Amino acid sequence: RPLEMELVDVLAQVSFKLVELESIRASRFEDGPPAGPKCLRWVDGDMYNLACMVVILCNFATMILELTDKDNTNKFWLVDQIFLGWYVSELVLKVALFQRKFFCGSCSMELVFHYLDLTIVLSGIFDEWVLPALMARGHSITGLHSGHAQHMLPFGINPSSFRALRILRVTRMFRLVKAWKLLFEM
Repeated sequence: RPLEMELVDVLAQVSFKLVELESIRASRFEDGPPAGPKCLRWVDGDMYNLACMVVILCNFATMILELTDKDNTNKFWLVDQIFLGWYVSELVLKVALFQRKFFCGSCSMELVFHYLDLTIVLSGIFDEWVLPALMARGHSITGLHSGHAQHMLPFGINPSSFRALRILRVTRMFRLVKAWKLLFEM
């Protein structure tokens, strides 16, 4: 009998935590569900977000390896292109799902992360694709260091500083902390 009571208690706790988790999920749609097609709602789901977190962690590990040994930069060039392709497709899918709310939703941390993602992806596109294309066309870029253009843009901006912005992608994992905290409190 005590084992049955303990099992009932654990099931009640699990049910309560699932209700809390569902309320967190529902709060993402305070203004109603995303305006985009229903077939893209998986883009805002937990499994896709988990996959994105795994990609971000792998990208972060790759960046650490590149920083520790400059020879790794050339070795990981293709891997960097794959990561950037993932981030571009993720951004396109989320814009397709959220549409105007991606840029103009209610003021929240989610909106801050959307703009952070946009900034990081655009800087990655500029650093990895636009500058090398300009260099290949013979535009005045003064040198190449580890596969990345080295020159100054107007206003003294060094284009290699765009690469450092990708480290900020790790901050995206903080938005799942609340959900994870609920799961681990059980």
